[in-house]
Amino acid sequence: MQRSFHSRLCIAWIAGCGAASDSGASAAGTIVPPMAAVSHSAPATSNLAASVAGSSATPAHPASVPIRSASSMLAAGSGAAPATASTNQDDCPDRFTLATRATVDMSWPETVGYFAGESKLQAWTKTTHTRSATGTTTEVKLCGVALPVVTTTPLLDGVQLANEIPLASFDLPSMPKLSGSSTRQAGQIRIDSDVVLLGVALSEPSATWPTRAQLMAADHDADGKLGVTAIPKSGGPYGLPPADIGQTIFADRVYTASRLSLRLETSQSLCEQRVEGRVTPLRFDYTIVGCHVQGGGECQDNQVNLLDNNDPAFTLGEGGRWVGIPVAEDETCAGVLLTLPAE
Repeated sequence: MQRSFHSRLCIAWIAGCGAASDSGASAAGTIVPPMAAVSHSAPATSNLAASVAGSSATPAHPASVPIRSASSMLAAGSGAAPATASTNQDDCPDRFTLATRATVDMSWPETVGYFAGESKLQAWTKTTHTRSATGTTTEVKLCGVALPVVTTTPLLDGVQLANEIPLASFDLPSMPKLSGSSTRQAGQIRIDSDVVLLGVALSEPSATWPTRAQLMAADHDADGKLGVTAIPKSGGPYGLPPADIGQTIFADRVYTASRLSLRLETSQSLCEQRVEGRVTPLRFDYTIVGCHVQGGGECQDNQVNLLDNNDPAFTLGEGGRWVGIPVAEDETCAGVLLTLPAE
């Protein structure tokens, strides 16, 4: 079933995060919301990248030198010395890269199958800014999206559901990359980029989101399955999503199509050691286009319909916050999640 959520202001994706600070954490990833909802009290968010661990110190003074990658710092130790680079008149290099994490409020109503809840959507990117005489362009790579973990009602056994896109998928060359620009006006820097399309091809990225029957799915993670593959968490409080009404068949892989768009703004210089600002949600849509049955083969159409039609009706809030930290241009998505762990 097609989902389309637009805030009154005019973002984006995934699955499970535990509590963590910017100094270290674990992360895991997803783009498709699970098929149930979060409990009334203290809903967790599910993380959409794979588990990573480590810490990242972030001095408060502006930086005017290239930044080593988080992964290389772990490998080389604290003694490795950063290189130097020329900077322009406002102390920003002509080319520099930021790891970013955007956080936006999200809510969903109670239904027969799951509890209502409020939590956060989180999305990670690696953005390279290139400055020229005509302006600043950006190259954006999505590194993860996390939707809230949801909890089912007793009717569906009261389990938590969270689908995770493997972190390694975001570093694949087949995954889409975006272009955009950053502009300064009235003391504010605004960063706009193309609409993110994952697991789907649209002739007009901002057009009305198609129904599942009309949607043209794309194999962006190059695994031979249309859509982007997410893995449902299992074990402990987590359960696999049921693919039949009798709850005797469960999906262990879910293929998804998603669209994401957001705008970032800040009053800070983008080359400070830590940049913070406001997020304007623009658009988020998703559809489950297929699945795989645990211990069996690919899902039948009626099983895919059951999964897609029973996802929570997530609604984006009207705004959010983002944080950016300089990283090396060749940083991996694992390094981005290490630099800015899930909240």
